[in-house]
Amino acid sequence: MAYPRVIKNITVLRTSPLRVRVYLVAQGPSRSIPFSVEGMVCQAGFDQNAANAACRSENFQNAVMVTNIAWHEPPASYGQQCIMDTESYKSVIPCEYILHQLNCAPSATNLADCRFPPLFSQSLECNAYTHVGLICT
Repeated sequence: MAYPRVIKNITVLRTSPLRVRVYLVAQGPSRSIPFSVEGMVCQAGFDQNAANAACRSENFQNAVMVTNIAWHEPPASYGQQCIMDTESYKSVIPCEYILHQLNCAPSATNLADCRFPPLFSQSLECNAYTHVGLICT
């Protein structure tokens, strides 16, 4: 059974290529269960408003986007794995696209303020060469 999940916050872990940690709460029948997942951001639907929101969440005011970054997940021994973290365990997960098609208001201060398809949903526009990078100033 899947419980409703509410996104509480999105933290930028790395700006190029853009990697984020999404903090969620699963609303179970008797209690809420906090957890987080990490993943990459696809450039499909990622515009200047989304770039500004990501940089503002890191206390910067300006963002420059770099598109079409080619990236392949490094070997496990490299120490750059993505993590799913719950109250009871941490698990290594593939660093797949977690976000795409972000619709952010010009005033957004965090990617959590934006609308987007469900986490980890697939887009035919996203591949190994469609990562987005940011330069925040």
